[in-house]
Amino acid sequence: MRRHRFPGRPIRRPIRRLSARRPVPPKLRQANRLYQAGDYKQAALLYFELAERAQYNNLPQAANLYLRGGVAYLKISDDEQAEKLFRKSLLFCLENKRWPQLERILDVAEAELDSAGKPEMAADLRAWVMGKLPSEIQLASSQGRAEEHFTSGNVKLPSNCPNCGGPVQPKEIEWYDAANPICAYCGSVLRDE
Repeated sequence: MRRHRFPGRPIRRPIRRLSARRPVPPKLRQANRLYQAGDYKQAALLYFELAERAQYNNLPQAANLYLRGGVAYLKISDDEQAEKLFRKSLLFCLENKRWPQLERILDVAEAELDSAGKPEMAADLRAWVMGKLPSEIQLASSQGRAEEHFTSGNVKLPSNCPNCGGPVQPKEIEWYDAANPICAYCGSVLRDE
């Protein structure tokens, strides 16, 4: 027997465009709250769990979630776990050929390691990436890339994503176009409301 749809009810189709509000897993909101409250250990565990699920679903947010987990571990001086998550983040970008995201994540990881007083770890991480990078791909320096990417000149960025509560770092966000910055964690358009 063939099922008929209710007359007058429109057929639902997914919308493939920017969305100011996307569904956010409760664990992501919880991880962001824990991170902001200074409970870095629990936040790192949740970020890792979310990153694993995102990687399984091949979502680009996986790299940023691994990165944020690594930063959380760095805050509690667990250098081994921090480096492991930084490498997982970068490896995700390498395997999926996400070169602009790779550059952003490498820049953020190096900056975090430098500010934590671990410049040798930052240098090792860059050398590791360069050893895995295909020869035809060249990474620009962070100064050279600043001119290539959109800037937030006309767009005021919030300190936290209004949708998921994640921290908004100008170096981590992607730009859909000059007026629409995208949250690195939930993929929503960032608006300072």
